[in-house]
Amino acid sequence: MQTDHPPTDLEAIENALANLRISSTSKPTQAVALLAEASKQSIPTRQQLADPSILRTLIEIIETSINDSLESVDVALRCIGNACIDNSAAREAVTNIGFSWASLSLRAGSSTDFATRTLTAKVLYNICSDCEPAQQQCYRDMLHQELIDLCARGAWQRPPGIELLLELLFWICSQKDQVVAQDSSTTTHNKSLPDGTLEKLISLPHDYHSGLEPEDFALLLETCLIFFRDPSIQRDISAHNHLPSVWRILQENESKISDLSKDAEEDRKLLVPLSVSLTWCLSDIAASPGIPADTFADMHIKDVVVEAIKTRDSDWGNERLAIAGCQVLGNLLWSGKSVASYVLEDVALQHAVLEILNTSQDVELLHSTAGLLVQLCRPSVEIRENIVNNEQAQTALGPRWYQAAEGTG
Repeated sequence: MQTDHPPTDLEAIENALANLRISSTSKPTQAVALLAEASKQSIPTRQQLADPSILRTLIEIIETSINDSLESVDVALRCIGNACIDNSAAREAVTNIGFSWASLSLRAGSSTDFATRTLTAKVLYNICSDCEPAQQQCYRDMLHQELIDLCARGAWQRPPGIELLLELLFWICSQKDQVVAQDSSTTTHNKSLPDGTLEKLISLPHDYHSGLEPEDFALLLETCLIFFRDPSIQRDISAHNHLPSVWRILQENESKISDLSKDAEEDRKLLVPLSVSLTWCLSDIAASPGIPADTFADMHIKDVVVEAIKTRDSDWGNERLAIAGCQVLGNLLWSGKSVASYVLEDVALQHAVLEILNTSQDVELLHSTAGLLVQLCRPSVEIRENIVNNEQAQTALGPRWYQAAEGTG
């Protein structure tokens, strides 16, 4: 005689899968929750969840539940994330559907509740890991903008797994040039960033400066540089007066480098080239046609950029910042904008420039300083006479300077 008995775990999973296959519109939260839990450990369950029809149903659950049941959204997200662990077919199936659902769930919840948003980022991490087509589709669907916003909103909370989130952001943003090259129909907003998003991106290194290991901070700077190297975004940075904020990134990276111990050579190798890249980006931004006419009225130029040149030999001086200062100030002068009197009348600045040319052995610094000296001499005869009459000028303007300038092309 047979007796009734509760279903085994395997039977419950099979029933949940069957329920999911026939109930896409009824939001079967209980069945999905069971599958989410089972797929943590069960490879066969993950493989069944990787069926394209199941994945589409899970995505439909997210889209239809987003406004009234975050519980349903969360368990569906977990199923998708687990299905895509080490499963190229599942990643491809989700990529082919697109990521509009992820854009919705990255905005889900209250302004202080990041649970669904960070869970979405973890799911995207599983999908995008070693899958460039998924990374590219995420960029096309502008998920990088949502992720930048999530990083910015979470800066004060430091949500767990922020390093994972930054790595995901880098993967997606690194596909920028490839996507733009592939898609002739790519719209302008996919080539650039809205100003609010650009401002948040520029702020991220400052927001996370003190809380990241050097390799994670380097990855964040690499992400920023993907955009900073783009001439159209350089114009946006200059037009919206974000140059001081980009300068702050260079300062903070130099601070990170100076704090490294003597045996942290690998970290130094990561961070030093990023300072060089930031220097050239700052130089390009300062030379941008969109630089505001009143740039010299910004006291940041006087109090920070000019001071970086003048204090290069002091105990708190920094040679990389002096190089950047020379390039930024030289290009601002070259741009032909109205020059503030504090630049033209600053005898200490002229003295510092000549001192560098007389004493430095660094070819990049010599080249940058020589370029600044040329631009300082352009606006007025009086400046040229002051510089020539300086007792250091004869040595500085002799063969050694010309040889250095000639050697750097």
